[in-house]
Amino acid sequence: MTNSVQNRRLLYVAFVAVLAFFGLGWRLVDLQYLNGDGERQRFAERSIRETVLPAWRGDIRDRNGSVLSTSVRQFEIGVDPLYIEPFGPHVAANIAGPLNLDVRELTQLLTNFRSTNAATGEVSVRRYVPLVKNAPREMWLAVEGAMRTNRLVANETALPKELRTKLRGIRRHGVRDEAQRDTRSYPNGGLAGQLLGFVADAPNPSGRDNYAVQVGVAGLEATFQKQLAGVPGVRRVARGEFTEEVITHLPPQDGANLVLTIDRRIQNVVERELNLAHTNLGAASVFAVVLDVNTFEVLGMATAPGFDPSDRSTYEPGRARSRSLVDEYEPGSVFKLIAVAGALQNGVIDLDTPIDCENGVMSVRGSRPLTDLHGGYGIIPVRTVVAKSSNIGTAKITRMMGHDEFYNYMRAFGMGLPTGVGLPEQDGSLRPRERLYPVEFTRLPIGYGLRVTQIQLAAAYAAIANGGVLMQPRLISRFEGRDGTILAGYPPTAVRRVVSPATARLMTEALMGVTADGGTASGAALEHFTVAGKTGTAHKFVNGQYDQRHYYSSFYGFFPASEPRVCIAVTVDEPDKTKAGHYGGKVAGPIFKAMAEEIAHHLNIQPDIVGEGDPVDPTVISGGRAATVPAGNPQEHSSAVESVSGLRISSR
Repeated sequence: MTNSVQNRRLLYVAFVAVLAFFGLGWRLVDLQYLNGDGERQRFAERSIRETVLPAWRGDIRDRNGSVLSTSVRQFEIGVDPLYIEPFGPHVAANIAGPLNLDVRELTQLLTNFRSTNAATGEVSVRRYVPLVKNAPREMWLAVEGAMRTNRLVANETALPKELRTKLRGIRRHGVRDEAQRDTRSYPNGGLAGQLLGFVADAPNPSGRDNYAVQVGVAGLEATFQKQLAGVPGVRRVARGEFTEEVITHLPPQDGANLVLTIDRRIQNVVERELNLAHTNLGAASVFAVVLDVNTFEVLGMATAPGFDPSDRSTYEPGRARSRSLVDEYEPGSVFKLIAVAGALQNGVIDLDTPIDCENGVMSVRGSRPLTDLHGGYGIIPVRTVVAKSSNIGTAKITRMMGHDEFYNYMRAFGMGLPTGVGLPEQDGSLRPRERLYPVEFTRLPIGYGLRVTQIQLAAAYAAIANGGVLMQPRLISRFEGRDGTILAGYPPTAVRRVVSPATARLMTEALMGVTADGGTASGAALEHFTVAGKTGTAHKFVNGQYDQRHYYSSFYGFFPASEPRVCIAVTVDEPDKTKAGHYGGKVAGPIFKAMAEEIAHHLNIQPDIVGEGDPVDPTVISGGRAATVPAGNPQEHSSAVESVSGLRISSR
């Protein structure tokens, strides 16, 4: 190839490059100065709209699937008027009815969507017109049905192919629904309100305002916010005059449904009886928990006065508390269970061991005398010490066992330790052994000098009821997907064996005497079921001293005593002494009885009193269904806690 030919080709390439450069420059001038408005309008007509796709917040349900808390979604219904042009009037006529809007006004909205700036002459296009905000789902379904089934144009087949294609798109995408907010609904009103808690609207973390985010503020709604809330998705759509293209679509991940161990009907019984007692006793508050003794599932738990999450005007911080979990208090004589059970387990006593109760007054070195509130007793057997709730007898039983052993049993039964029930809870207060003085071991066995929560002590009673195994109380049964798939389950969990089955049977027999004639809680006895339980009446510690006018009055019990199924703990805070007295057997015992009778009927528990006043023989008490506990030594499931207690259980 000659040099002249190569030079001509190089000149040609250079000439083309210069033309391209000047062409590009002219196009930039045209866009910037000459026809910029028109180009910007065409760009606007292919706008990108980004929408957050909110996740469904999961339900909270009871053990049988009854909905306790759910979400009702509200929508914003709107239209892209450019997208539906030239069929705006037809769309307006089609959806005005379902939207409850005037068809003429709606037609104006859907056809007058362009505006011109008088100063610059720039034309702007409104690409989205909201029609109804906070619309219920039923309204959206009616609009969607009208768009998809009704005829928009009288003779669609006569339209040009391009318009027929556009009309098909309008049917599918012409009217849009965007989730605006979810309203949390509580179908049962205030039922389990303190457990459920409530939600509040929070700023959308994405910074977009097309929907409100719900955040749990209290109770289960707050504790399990992450699991209930799910993860929102996003959709980005590019829209032209006749087209719509989905650029990005990340679907939301819906929240999980939370299934509780609560039984809605039992919860209703508990709340009703607590509310009646709160009124009739003139108490500051009344709270209770119901446990299945074989699984430690919480079947019911409430406080009166309560809180209705569906009526925020009832909210007060004190009324929204689950006092069974967070109130720490000196329990009084219901705590005697631990001292007597420990001594029975260690073999230092049996139910017939005589105890000298010193006629109601016992001197204590370095402290005021210890007295018996219910009268003076002389030498009585251990079973009567329990039935009559002798403070002196219990203190002497503890001394026979040894202070270190008693302390170990308090720890083994879970005092001063979290239960892991599934909601925020207090641990109670039990000081380290080395910080306790000998004189304090005359008060600790009778429920003074430490603080417990109701759920802790109820678990101790349930451990006796099921044959001697402490288990983890459970409020959470499982998490489910919206299709019912189990995402996570929480089976019964044994913590440790605290006493042998034989000891549990003996302790149950002693507790049966409390509800028998002559016991401190004969008013808690049931007509068709044997009951094992214990009363407690404790002075409240106020302003550095024990208040002689205000009490915590309690009854903790389980039934049927021959084969226990249910444990119920009831505590009355500051009963009015002028109404029904203040002793636990008088004020809390009848509440237990009222609850137990209905719960037994609901659970179809078979009576164990076979004739009028003819209970089963105490010697055949089974002590619960310990076979439901996982096989093996339960201590293996909780070595960390066992090492804290230092307890070693004998084979007796």
